[in-house]
Amino acid sequence: MREESIRSYERVMKDIDSSIYFFDRGLLDAICYMRMQKITISTHMLDQIAKYRYANPVFVLPPWPEIYQKDTERKQDWKEAKSTFAQMKEAYVAFGYQVIELPKSSVTDRAEFILNHIGQHIK
Repeated sequence: MREESIRSYERVMKDIDSSIYFFDRGLLDAICYMRMQKITISTHMLDQIAKYRYANPVFVLPPWPEIYQKDTERKQDWKEAKSTFAQMKEAYVAFGYQVIELPKSSVTDRAEFILNHIGQHIK
């Protein structure tokens, strides 16, 4: 997951034609999972975190009980999902990111929320 996050980041930065990109997952997600599994974060990994920085703010989608369900991709139960979310937020903040939770609303409303927010930062 960590290596794929870096490859994804490098692909986007190589072909950059806009100032705005969204990543579904990032390098810090992998680092967070490593922390949760008590896997040591090496100095090399910390260097990668510094090298492959995302823009601030970082938008996160909080767990939403009314729509949450386990499936072939989402294997965590509700309790694990809530814990993972809290630890993800903590990891991003610890590495200097501002974390903004998206509202629990329609996809259209969430997209508008993001666009309105980033519009304030790119003028």
